[in-house]
Amino acid sequence: MAAKPKFTANQVYAVIKPFSLTDEQEAAVQLAPVDSPSLVVAGAGSGKTELMAVRVLWLVANGFARPEQILGLTFTRKAAAELSKRIYESLLKLRDSELWPVDLEYDFAPPNISTYNAYANSLFRDFALAIGYEPEAALLTEAAAFQLAREVIVRRGSEVDSRLTDVDLNLNPLIDAVLALAQEMNDNLVAAAQIEDVIDGVINSLSDLPKKVGSTDTTQFAYMADILKPLVSTPVIAKLAEAYIDEKRRQGYVDYSDQVALAERAVREVPALRERERSSYSQILLDEYQDTSYLQTRLLKNLFSGSSVFAVGDPNQSIYGWRGASASNLSQFHEDFESGEAAADFTLSTSWRNPASVLELANRLTGDSKVVTLKAREGAGDGLISVKFEQDMHQEAGAVAAWFKAKMTGDSTGALLMRKRSQMPLFVSALEDQGIEVEVIGLGGLL
Repeated sequence: MAAKPKFTANQVYAVIKPFSLTDEQEAAVQLAPVDSPSLVVAGAGSGKTELMAVRVLWLVANGFARPEQILGLTFTRKAAAELSKRIYESLLKLRDSELWPVDLEYDFAPPNISTYNAYANSLFRDFALAIGYEPEAALLTEAAAFQLAREVIVRRGSEVDSRLTDVDLNLNPLIDAVLALAQEMNDNLVAAAQIEDVIDGVINSLSDLPKKVGSTDTTQFAYMADILKPLVSTPVIAKLAEAYIDEKRRQGYVDYSDQVALAERAVREVPALRERERSSYSQILLDEYQDTSYLQTRLLKNLFSGSSVFAVGDPNQSIYGWRGASASNLSQFHEDFESGEAAADFTLSTSWRNPASVLELANRLTGDSKVVTLKAREGAGDGLISVKFEQDMHQEAGAVAAWFKAKMTGDSTGALLMRKRSQMPLFVSALEDQGIEVEVIGLGGLL
C-alpha cells in the first residue's frame, strides 16, 4: 500500500499557477493510485496536458517517484516536445519551492517523454541482436520501401502466387496495396495464411446467397462479381506483402511499421527487456490513449500491466482509426492492464477553450456517442455560432475570406479546417486576395 501523500494536488499546482484545479482535475491527480493502473476520460480542451504535468509534480513532490522514473508517451514529436518542456519547466519551479524532496538532488535527470514509436524503436535497437537483427538496421524511406516492394513483385510475383497473372491490377497501385497491407499485417500480427482463411470463409458464406430466379445453373447475380473482386485479390496481395516483409528482413532493413512490431516481439522473447523497463520506470503516463493501435496496446500491456499506468484519452477524438486504433482501447484498458478490483476511472469535463454555445452544439452533435459531456469554464462567454450557405465553393471561399478579414485585427490569428486537400488552393487564394497572410499545414486537410 502506498504511503499517504504529504501534499495535495492544489498545493503542488500553486507552485506553477496562481489558480486552483477543478474538482475533477484534483481527483485525477491525487486519487489515481500510484501502484496500479488508472484511466482518465477527458473531453476536448479539458486540460489533458496540464493534468499530466501536475500529476508528475505531485508524484515527485510526495516522493512516489523520482523524475527519471517517469515515462510519458504521446503520438507526435511536437506533442512530446511540448509536454517535455512543460514538465521540465514545472519541475524547475518545484525544485525552487519548499515542496522539493530533501533527498532529491538539485541537478535532477528529467522524465523520459517520447512518442510511442520512438520509444518502441529504442527498445528494438537495444535488444535487436537478441531477436536476430542488427541494432543499426537501416530505416527504409518511403521511396526505398516502394522500390523494394516493386522488386519483390516483378522478380518473385508469379512464384509467390500463381494467381497474380489473373489479378487485374496495375503495378503502381499493386505496390501501394502491398505496402499498405504489409503495415496492417505488422500492426495486427497476422500472416498471409490467416488473411486467406478469413477471405475463404467470407467467399464460402456468400456462395450460399440466392441465385438468379429461373436459372438452370448456379449463376449468381451480377453484383456478386463486384463484391467478390477485391476479396479475390486480397490473398494474393497478402502473400506479396509477406514476401516483401521477408525480403526486407533478409536485407536487414526495417521500416516505420516494424518499429513497434519488433519491439513487441523483443518484449515477448527477451525477459530482460521487460525487467529493465519495469525497474527503470515506476510511473507511466500515456497521452491520447484512444489512438493507440492494437500492437502498441499489446506492447505496453506486456511491459507494464499491473503497474502504475496513468492513461488519458477521449474516444470522441480518435483520429487514427485507419492505423488500427479503436475507441474500444479505453473500454478494455482495465482488463488489458490488469487493474482488477482496484480499477480507477476519472473524467475531465470542463473545456477551457470554448464558449458555452459552442459546447452546447458540440454535445448535441456527438449525441449518444459522447462519453464526457463538456461544460464551459467559469467566466466563459456565451459565444456566437454563425452558419452560412453559399451557392458554390467559389462563393463560399469568398465569404470565408471576408469573414476572416473582418475578425482579424492587429496581431490576431485564426484557423480554418478543411475537409479536403483539393479545396485548399481555392481558399488560400481567397484569403490572400483579402490581404491575409496564410500558412498551409498539409496534415490531412488542415489549413
